Order: sequence, then structure tokens, then C-alpha cells
Amino acid sequence: MNTADFSFANKTMWQKLHASGKEEEFCCNWLNLQCSMMHDLQCAAVYLDPKAGSRPTRAASWPESPQPLDGFDEIVLRVLSEGKCFASLEAGIKNCSADVGKSVFLGCPFTAGTKRQGVVVFQLRIASDRELQMSMGQIQWGTAWLESLFLHKTNGVEGGATGDTLQQRLMTVFDVMAPVLQEKRFKDAAIVAVNELATRLGCERVSIGFSAKNQVKVDAISHSAQFAGKMNLVGSIGEAMDESIDQSTTILYPPAAGQDDAIQRCHGVLQNMHGSRSILTVPFLGVDNEGYGALTFERISEKSFDNNTVLLCEAVAALLGPTLKAKKLNDLPLYRKAALHLSERFRMLCGPGNSAMKLGFCCLAALLLFFAVASGDYRVSATSVLEGTVQRSVIAPFDGYLNEAPARAGDIVSKDQVLASLDTRDLLLKRLKSASQRKQLALEYNQSLAKNEIAESNIIREQMSQAESEVSLLDEQIARAKISVPFDGIIISGDWSQSIGAPIERGQTLFQIAPLDSYRVMLEVAEGDIDQVAVGQKGELVLNAMPGSPYAFTVEKITPVTTTREGSNFFLVEGSILQDSKKLRPGMQGYGKIHVARRKLIWIWMHDLIDWMRIRFWVKIS
Repeated sequence: MNTADFSFANKTMWQKLHASGKEEEFCCNWLNLQCSMMHDLQCAAVYLDPKAGSRPTRAASWPESPQPLDGFDEIVLRVLSEGKCFASLEAGIKNCSADVGKSVFLGCPFTAGTKRQGVVVFQLRIASDRELQMSMGQIQWGTAWLESLFLHKTNGVEGGATGDTLQQRLMTVFDVMAPVLQEKRFKDAAIVAVNELATRLGCERVSIGFSAKNQVKVDAISHSAQFAGKMNLVGSIGEAMDESIDQSTTILYPPAAGQDDAIQRCHGVLQNMHGSRSILTVPFLGVDNEGYGALTFERISEKSFDNNTVLLCEAVAALLGPTLKAKKLNDLPLYRKAALHLSERFRMLCGPGNSAMKLGFCCLAALLLFFAVASGDYRVSATSVLEGTVQRSVIAPFDGYLNEAPARAGDIVSKDQVLASLDTRDLLLKRLKSASQRKQLALEYNQSLAKNEIAESNIIREQMSQAESEVSLLDEQIARAKISVPFDGIIISGDWSQSIGAPIERGQTLFQIAPLDSYRVMLEVAEGDIDQVAVGQKGELVLNAMPGSPYAFTVEKITPVTTTREGSNFFLVEGSILQDSKKLRPGMQGYGKIHVARRKLIWIWMHDLIDWMRIRFWVKIS
């Protein structure tokens, strides 16, 4: 329960409850107020049992309906037969669908003294055992209003009193709770509560304390903002509260006639040391009847606490205890809240019941222990691409026009196979011209020799040599017009089949060829993992085209240059494939994993997060 749970302090509902006259009207207003506090409520009803042995009658229902409520009669009879609160999961499961959680019936009786007066039944959806306990506790302290109504009615009939006593008691409870609910902080609410109670009940001192580490700590004393100097008094009050909480019962000292035997030694010490004539301690009781705090009232005058005052104090404690407890928990720092939550879970884990939680915790602990002890292969993963070990470019030998290109990318070719050829008609014409010029020069050379013109013959001979060189050059170009494959392999780029007749420039790359029996794998290793990679490590490559056939490789080289892709830096790592396959092709992509070493599984899964936290921590503190 937290502070938000007390947003139910609707003034209209409280006023209606305060102004209630008849029993049915009081029950109806009480039920509406109680239902406004609860979550996921389906329906609720109040049944009265005025005569022992008679069938209980429904005095109020929420929502209001004259029709009988399914399953409620069975719950009422069971509560009356057992005489205690209980939750019925079986009955609830029959009346709910599987998609809304478990629908549970909660039944709780209420009495006036020793006489049974009736039963309250709530049907609501519950998601956990914690919600079930909180809902049952809320119902139990809420029935204190009904018990107070019927108890005062019984006292009025037996003692000749009227309903004014009950009305005054309810007004006192309202007057005390109203300012407490308005305070946001626990300390302020506790001081307001003790001051109001001391004034209205005529007490010289009223104290509130809550248990902390199995010992009560006094949190507020009426009309005392600071009480650190009264250590003896505070210690005595705390011991008296402990005495009441340990016995889970209200203690009145000196005891009244007919009071149950209870240990009152600490109350006697408080009276003797600090002069209180009459002391009343009312414990705050939880769902399991376990105390978590107490209210102590002290009077110095001769007037002692009568039965009506004791009942009033118990009614106030039933509402004040949960309210102040919620405010106290809400004021705690976050780490204290987390510690309390964990300790509560630990108690649930070590206590009785909660088999499913215990089984889940054991499985989780065993799993964590396994991962902390077990070891596995630590491997660095990286995206990969397959390349040929040798990658040869085929270029144009001279300027010309494309005559034919039968090969294209993806074709498997063999050595000396023609990939393309250039048009040689212009070259043939030039050769014919150079050859004719050479013959003409040969005739002129012979004539010069016949005339004994030595100088002229030498000139003509040099011209003949030049013409022969031109013819040899043209023959070589004509021979190189057919572009062939330098080795067996596969064409990985180049397709000129649709460009016949296009002009080709000298040095232009026409094709790229890679061998079929020699590959290397290029891995992009993240910079955060590059320190784990070393030359000589083994790994496995899985290609997207062949996910079922891993290929082994060895790391051959780690390049010191990074590449950037999608905002991340990568180092290129080169590896050599250790096995041949006719299915491999250059350009295939996949994923490679480099085997580093054997490491703990918990380290394998957590080291990235730990490294990231180290960097962030170093950045923040530097």
C-alpha cells in the first residue's frame, strides 16, 4: 500500500458514512467507500446475521442489484462455518475468463464482542500473492467500522445508552484521520495524529512508534517536536510498545476487571519511572496478525481508560496504522525502498508457501551458477566477403573499335580463350600502305646503287628500315587485336556484348578475372574486438549462399587501416581458405568467426557491456 491508496478520502463518501442512521444505510455507504479503495473489483456485498442459526440476509451490494450474486451464498456459509477470513481461488477461477487473470473470492466475518454479526464478500481479480495479501489486509481493517457500529449498538442496548456514543466515536475517528490524510510527510502526519489524540482523549502524552530491526522506534510524542533529551522516557515507551506488539494484543495498565492475562512488566516500569497513572497501548496489526507498530496513551489524572475509550483507540489504530506506515515507506530514499522490497521478497522466498517462486529462483540460481562456471569457445564474429587470391585486369592494347565480345561476367574461361576482339580494318590498310612504301623504297635503293650514288642509297636504306618497323608494329597490333585469357578462371566483371562497335581507348579495363582454385576471405572486425585477433588463428566462414557448408580459414594478415560503415569502425582482416570447392565464387558474402580461446560463458556474454561501462566511467570521472 502506498500514499496513492489513500486518494479514496472522498469527502462526500465520508460525509455520507458519518451521517448514516440505519444499519442498512451504514453498510451501503461503508461498502461504497471500501470499494473505491480497491482495484480490479468485480462485485461485493455485506451480509448480516442478526440471529444465530438463521440464514444471513444481504444488507448492501456493489454494484447495486436485486439479483442474487453468483457464488456469494456458498462463500458466506463457508465463512460462517469456519469463523475466519479466507480466499477461494477455486470458486473464483470458475467465474472468470483466462485473459483477465484469476478471479478470487475474499470473505471476512465481523463481530461485536463475541457475537457474530455478519460477513463481507469481495470478488476481484488478483495477479499475484502480494496483491492478495494487500487486498485481504485492506478488507480486514475496513471491517473495523462495521464491528464498531454493532459493538456500540450492543453496548447501547445492554447499558441503556443511545446511538450518540457511536456517533461521537465515529466523529472522533474522522476528526483524527482528516488532518493526517492531508499531510504528505510521515513525520508531520505522526505529530498531527498524536496531538489530536492527546487533545481529544484528555491524555498527557500520546506516542507513536514503528518496529525497526525487531525493536520499536518512537517516532512522535504529543506536544514534543524534539524529544532526543528524554532518552529514558523514550526507551520506556518503546519497551512498552514492544510488549504489546510481541503479544499482538491491547494492554491496559493497571488492568481492568476481566481483562485477559497479559504480560505488563514494561508498562509497570513506565508507570513507576514517569508517573503515569493509567497507560493504554494499542498495537498496529498486519494481515497475518503480526504487529508493526503501536500507539501508547498516558494519563496522569485519576481518570482511567474505560471500555468505550479503549474501543475508540482500537478503531483509530485500525485506520491510523496502515496510513502512517504507507507514508513512512513513501518518505524513504530510493535505496531503502529497494532494500525493503528485496528483504520482503527474501522472506517470501524463505518462508512457507510460494512454491512457484522458490522453484523459479532455484532454476535461475542454477542457471547463473552454470554460466559462471562453465566455459566455451570465445569467437570473434565479423561480416566477410570472398575474393580471389589473384585478380587480373584485362585492358585494351590500343585505341580502336570493338569488333566482338563473346565473354561476359560470370563466365568460366580457360587460358588463351578469346574474350573480345577489336576491328583491324584500319590497321590492315595502314599495313598495306607501309608495305607498298617499303617496296617502292627498295626499287629506289637499287637504282641508287646502280648509279653509284652512295649518299642517296644510304638515305633510302634508312627509309626502308623505317617502313619495315611500321609494318612490324602494325602486325603486332593486328595480332593483339584478339584479347585472350591469361589463365584459367572466372570473369568477375565486364560485359561488352551490348557494345559492339563502341570506341575503346588504350589502357581501358575491359574485364577482371580471378582464379577458381585460390581464394582469400576479407573480414570486417569491429575495433572493440581487434585486440583479440592475431595472425595464425583459425576460424570458420559461412556464406549466405551455402549456410550449411562452413569453410575453414587461417588469419594471414591484419591491416592497420580502419574502414567506416554505418557509424562504426572496422579493421580488415585477411584469411586464406584451407579447402577447395568448385562452388566458391569471388564476391560471395557471409559471416566469419575467428576462434580466440576458451573463456567463461558469463565473460563471453558480458564483456562487451563491461568494456562499454569502463569507457563511460572513465569519461565521466576524468
